[in-house]
Amino acid sequence: MTFHNINNKEAATELDGGITSGALALDVADDATTIEAPAVPFVIQIGAELLVVTDTGSGTDWTVTRGFGDSTAVAHDDEDAVAVKIPAEWFTEAKAILEAVDGIGKGAMVRLESNVTVDDATNTTIDFDAADWDDDDFWEGVTNPSRITIPEDGRYLFTVNAVFETDSGDRIIWWVRDGGSDKLGTFSWNASNSGWDRFGAAFTVDAEAGDYFELHIYSTGTGGGDVELHGDGTAGDDVETTRVQVTRIK
Repeated sequence: MTFHNINNKEAATELDGGITSGALALDVADDATTIEAPAVPFVIQIGAELLVVTDTGSGTDWTVTRGFGDSTAVAHDDEDAVAVKIPAEWFTEAKAILEAVDGIGKGAMVRLESNVTVDDATNTTIDFDAADWDDDDFWEGVTNPSRITIPEDGRYLFTVNAVFETDSGDRIIWWVRDGGSDKLGTFSWNASNSGWDRFGAAFTVDAEAGDYFELHIYSTGTGGGDVELHGDGTAGDDVETTRVQVTRIK
């Protein structure tokens, strides 16, 4: 994340003499009042480097700290342009805001590519086969195909689109965090007909980096038989593949 293009005044003055990469003082051609610089501390830019001016001295002899933000302190030459930027506290606050929202909207969508048998009256953890997209390694793939792992602290929205080939009976889905016993986002319904049965469910959760979530399904058919969670398209193009999506929303 860079901030080199956050400007409110370009080429306000220039260096009056070169500086080394370690110099903490510099001279400029115009004093702070003439160029209407903000009160110290404020940010300046010379080349690609950002510097914080902590003292303007008599007006043209400034004291600075070097390599502000994500920039790197380097040597600069006499008459290099000096751009006056926003006050340092604004810069810091803007950076904090941008970093806070940087991960919002990131997420993943994973799917089945073959049908999964959900045994009658059995708690079944679902292993996913592939990702439609994955912004930040949420899905652990072949290592732990059931897991959606949170990359950074935040609030997340989980959604499920599940498709069953089923007889009538009860269906329950829920999420488990870190292999625990608490059921999160529980959703239940009664499938009244045989054939393909579709449902969608969603829940939100505050999570920390490293937390992982797994989808569980429990089913009881009136005929006492197993059901199939759809994943391979055998029912025709009009039957969706089971998918899960996770998105950071805060």
